[in-house]
Amino acid sequence: MKFSQVNGIAPPNDPSYMPTATRMVSEVMLQSHPLLQFLDFYTHIGNADTPRSMGVSTGGTYRALEGDYSASAATPQFGATALKVFGDSFTADQAYIRRSIDIAGYINDELKVFAEQIALNLAEQFVHGDVTTPTHFDGIAELCPAAQKVPMGTDGASFPLGNSDANRTDQQEFMEALDLAISMARGGTRFIIMSSKLHSRISSVWREAFRWQAGPAVPGEMIPYYNGIPIIPAGYAADGDPILPSTEEQGTSGAVCTSLYVVATGEKTRFTVATNTGMNVYMSTASEKRRVTVEGDFCPVLLDSKAISAVTGIIL
Repeated sequence: MKFSQVNGIAPPNDPSYMPTATRMVSEVMLQSHPLLQFLDFYTHIGNADTPRSMGVSTGGTYRALEGDYSASAATPQFGATALKVFGDSFTADQAYIRRSIDIAGYINDELKVFAEQIALNLAEQFVHGDVTTPTHFDGIAELCPAAQKVPMGTDGASFPLGNSDANRTDQQEFMEALDLAISMARGGTRFIIMSSKLHSRISSVWREAFRWQAGPAVPGEMIPYYNGIPIIPAGYAADGDPILPSTEEQGTSGAVCTSLYVVATGEKTRFTVATNTGMNVYMSTASEKRRVTVEGDFCPVLLDSKAISAVTGIIL
C-alpha cells in the first residue's frame, strides 16, 4: 500500500481518533516530501513481525540427461520488525473556547504546519534512522549492505561542473558508478534518492539524460526520471539540516563526501515499511488543554539484501 492508503486504516475502537484530520495530515505530508510517494507499506498486527524474506538459493543450473539436480534444502528465510512510534503533539488551551475563539480552526491551521515538519523528519528517519537508539528504527542508509556499495575512488572522487576533458571524465565516471548501482538493486519498483545539491548538480550536468514527469501522488510536482527511475531530492529535515549531507568520509577524504541510494521497494517484499494504521491524528484532554497528537508505528525492513545499493564518496 501507498502512504495515503495505509493512513486511511482507522485504529479500532479509539474514540480519540480524528479521521478528517488524519486525511488532511496525510495530504499535507505527501506534499511536503517526495519520498513518501514512493515508499511501499504493509500492515501487520501487534508490535513484532517476521515477514518472509528472499532466500539464498542460486537457482538455475545444468543436469545430464537422465540425471538429477543436486537439490539444495529450501530453508525459509525471515526478516524481523519491531514497530517504533514516531510523531509529536501540541496543545491548545481550552480557555480559547470561553473567549469565543474558533479552537477548531486554530487546531486545523496548526496541524497543517505541524504535518509539514513531521513529514520532513519522518523522511529523514526513513533515510538515516539508526536502531542503536532503542526507540528508533534503521533507515535506508543503515540497512544498505556493505557489498552493495559502489565507492567513488579510495578517497572519494569529484563530480564537478564544467566541460573540460578532466571534468567530463569525472562526470562519466560518476554516471558509470550510478549505472552500476542501479544494476545492483534488483526487483520491485526502484527509486534513487540523493542530496538536493547532488540532485541539482546531476540535473545541470546531464539534463539531456532525464525525462521530467509528474510524481505519482502530488499533482503538478515534476520529478526527473533517469532510464525510467525517479530521482528524489532528499531535501532538508525540519531543523534545516540536509537529509543527505556532504559530511561523510571515505578513506582520507575528510568530511566532504555524500552518497546516493538506489532502492527497490515493494509491499512486504524487497525494501518495505511495516506499519499498522499509518500516521493518525488523535485528540484528548490534558489538564486544562486540548492535546492533539500526530503519530504512527513504523519499521522499515530489508527483505532482500540486493534491494538497496549505494554510490559513496561523491565530492561536490
